Amino acid sequence: MLDAEDTKKILAIPLSRYDIHNKLVWHHTKCGIYLTSSGYNNAKDLKKIGELRSKPVGESSKRIGDGNL
Repeated sequence: MLDAEDTKKILAIPLSRYDIHNKLVWHHTKCGIYLTSSGYNNAKDLKKIGELRSKPVGESSKRIGDGNL
């Protein structure tokens, strides 16, 4: 949930004047396409630097906004 200050900042972001469609890009590959191997390698790197915690056995998959992988 966003607080009032975050909402205010988001709404202040100007919209583009150009008619360009959005697209999803995976920035961990040069081609911008998600590959299972790049996701695996990225998760390994995050775990190595302590930004990815192992989830307990039986925990469900990631939910948007819960901050865990």
